[in-house]
Amino acid sequence: MKNIKEFLAMVFQDISTHFILGKRERIRYNQLDGSIVMKLMERRQNYYSRNELRAQLAYFRDVCEEYNKKWAFGGEENAQLDIFSLMFYYVSLFLTVQRDTVCCQYSHLLHWRMMTLELGEDMLVCAFLAQNDAVNNIKRTIFDWPIVIGHNNTELNMILN
Repeated sequence: MKNIKEFLAMVFQDISTHFILGKRERIRYNQLDGSIVMKLMERRQNYYSRNELRAQLAYFRDVCEEYNKKWAFGGEENAQLDIFSLMFYYVSLFLTVQRDTVCCQYSHLLHWRMMTLELGEDMLVCAFLAQNDAVNNIKRTIFDWPIVIGHNNTELNMILN
C-alpha cells in the first residue's frame, strides 16, 4: 500500500495535469510511458534499486489490469498503467459507504490520514464516489460529504456519541 501511495503522490505532485489530461502529450492517464515513470520514480524514490522500481511498475500494471477486469471494462484485458484505475483501487481499500455517508474503514484509518495529508482528501473521496456510483449505477449530481470523514467502527461511534 505504501508504494501505491508514493506512486500516486508522485504522479499528482510531480506531473502537470496538462500532460496527463492533454490529448497530444506523451503522458496519457491510461497509458503512462514506462521510461518517463521510471525517471520520476528514480528521482523521487532514490532508496530503491532500478530492479525494485521495475518490479513496482510491473505490480502497478498488474493492479490496474485486475481492477479493469473487475470493474471498469467488464473483463477487457489492459496491461497499461492507468493512473485513475490505480487510484480507484487504492481508495477502495480505505473508504466505504455506511448509511449513505462516506467513511473510512477503521482498520486503515492511519494509512488514510497519511495519504490525505500528502494529496488532500477531495480528489480521493471524489474518485471513490465516482467509482462507487459507476459500480452501483447511481447518478450523483452533488459530491458532498462531512468535513471530517468518520469511520465504520460502530461500537466506538456509539461510545463517543
